[in-house]
Amino acid sequence: MKKLLKKTIRKIFSSIFSIIWKMPIWKIIPPSPHVQILEEKLDYLARTHGVRNLNEHLAIAHSFMKRKGDYPINYAVPRSWTEKVGYYKLNYYARSSLGIMLWHKWLAKKWTKHHIGEQYVIPTFGVWDKVEDIDWNTLPKSFVLKSCGGSFGEQVIVVRDKEMANKKKILTAMRGYVAQECHGFSRKKIIAETLLMTPDGSLPFQYEFYCGRGKPMMCRINCHSQTETRSQSSKLICYDIHTWQKLPIQFKKDSYPDGLVPNNADIEKPKNLDELLRIAAKISSHLPISRIDLYSMNEKIYVGEITLRPGVGYSPIVPVEWDFRLGEGVEIIPIQELDRMILRDKEMFSLDEIN
Repeated sequence: MKKLLKKTIRKIFSSIFSIIWKMPIWKIIPPSPHVQILEEKLDYLARTHGVRNLNEHLAIAHSFMKRKGDYPINYAVPRSWTEKVGYYKLNYYARSSLGIMLWHKWLAKKWTKHHIGEQYVIPTFGVWDKVEDIDWNTLPKSFVLKSCGGSFGEQVIVVRDKEMANKKKILTAMRGYVAQECHGFSRKKIIAETLLMTPDGSLPFQYEFYCGRGKPMMCRINCHSQTETRSQSSKLICYDIHTWQKLPIQFKKDSYPDGLVPNNADIEKPKNLDELLRIAAKISSHLPISRIDLYSMNEKIYVGEITLRPGVGYSPIVPVEWDFRLGEGVEIIPIQELDRMILRDKEMFSLDEIN
């Protein structure tokens, strides 16, 4: 009984703390001239030291430490991969029409087709604004449904045989994904595309290249597990792109028993690794930091996703020294130059199709 009481009290305090943490400082402290001066000083320091939104910076830093990150996040002088992902997330990708375009899966397909060629784009069966618009009868026997604003690779539904699938369960799950991840868009929220499968009927490996601008640094192999309404990583194995030696890198995630995604597998070096690297370099040359996710089927390459905020800037990399090694390969563009890039992007990329 005492344990249950302690657990309940802990949950209550944790909920209260979470609410307070997310509140802007001026909602916690009663308004006064001194608070206004403090707010202005904090805002000035944030802007001049590379942080657009101090509250969001603090929230991300809190999330990193909550996930047992091994160092205090610092966007003023970002050095690690995680810090640089967060720096560009807050200061560039969240405000750039290019960043929003590549985050949205349908527009990312169109961008990929234009910049590297249609042969690298997974064929699409349909794009819809809401679940009720999906024309189930016109879809092939097998396909993949995705939320166009999904993240972490989890808002993906693999349909191997639509006649045997639980249509109601699948559409209910997709409705939840759309409500969760696409609330900022009014159109083009759901996409159906070709299901890529290996000869034995399993899902193919996803080759994920961690890149600075035009420079792949590491390849992470993502092995997927799949339920009827959810796809997620079952193993994440990292390799040196020059020697194809396995790297001792793991990624923290609460849903696993020891908090780490398993990396206990050996993956053969792909025969077309040089071509995979070339495609990853070409795509990432347009971006200051990215993870380029590719598939290789019978040595034919497809772009899975262009991930601009891998780990969202708060998912710890273990051991921590590799977080900083990867960070060394990413240059920091001053915030004033990022502002100019955002204006340039606004002239070049339109989001009318999804808003």
